Amino acid sequence: FMAQQPQPCPVLDILCEFLEVAIHSVLYYRAIYPPEVFEVRKKYDIPVHVSRSPLLSAYIANSVGQIRPLLESGSADRIVISVIDKNQNIVERFVFEMEAITANVTEDSTKSQIEAGLRLFLMKITVVEALLKSPHPDTSFRIMAYMKKS
Repeated sequence: FMAQQPQPCPVLDILCEFLEVAIHSVLYYRAIYPPEVFEVRKKYDIPVHVSRSPLLSAYIANSVGQIRPLLESGSADRIVISVIDKNQNIVERFVFEMEAITANVTEDSTKSQIEAGLRLFLMKITVVEALLKSPHPDTSFRIMAYMKKS
């Protein structure tokens, strides 16, 4: 009886799941919605804040679903979560550079190896709260995908 080799994981699924969690985290830490809209869950062995609102969660999942084909084809350069004020001005931007996020991912990467790398990115989001000034009142958000220059 031979030990099974770890199966290569579906990197795209993990990346999309990470983006969803990252978006929820940004919305929580930048107080786009009141804290009671969120609950703490564990992801990648760290606590993360995820929306309790089925509508908000569905919107985020749908947005990431729209971005997924761009990630799959490799044409998405970066995903940006913009915090916008009531006049539609961008007051903050959270930029997820796809090459930086997937830099150490190979075909042989295991799920746990990839998740360990993503855990570091999520931990950076939690540090942002201490580094930035207080969240702006009356803000909303926009999720944008920027394409690679051809």
